[in-house]
Amino acid sequence: MSNVFKRNEVKYLLTKEQRLNLENSLKRHMRPDEYGEYFVQNLYFDNDSWDVIRASLDKPFYKEKLRLRCYGLAARGAGCFLELKKKCGGVVYKRRADIPAERFAGRSVREAISRIDSQIARELSFYLQSNPVTERIYIGYNR
Repeated sequence: MSNVFKRNEVKYLLTKEQRLNLENSLKRHMRPDEYGEYFVQNLYFDNDSWDVIRASLDKPFYKEKLRLRCYGLAARGAGCFLELKKKCGGVVYKRRADIPAERFAGRSVREAISRIDSQIARELSFYLQSNPVTERIYIGYNR
């Protein structure tokens, strides 16, 4: 699985009726993949003044944020990734390190990263050194 992504991301605000029509249309042409539906957990990092989310809401040309994302329940050995997500001119760049959930037991994110020797781990460490962020908000949902 790749740990580096580049993609164009376009989001649309739909009414409930538009969403249902779109889903019905897509069902005629698409099939679920081998993962089907699954639970996603996100832990977003920010500082005490919420500067990361405030800057993001201003829709600047460049922005970046850090999140911990787990697919499935972390207690059951879910795949967890610490991700640095950057957006520049509408193009999303995501760099992530695969970190088993067990590695976080009693450790900070900084400690978990320090046990990885990779370019992405160094970028994550640099972000944490340059930005005084901590775990701020959790969002979980079924996808």
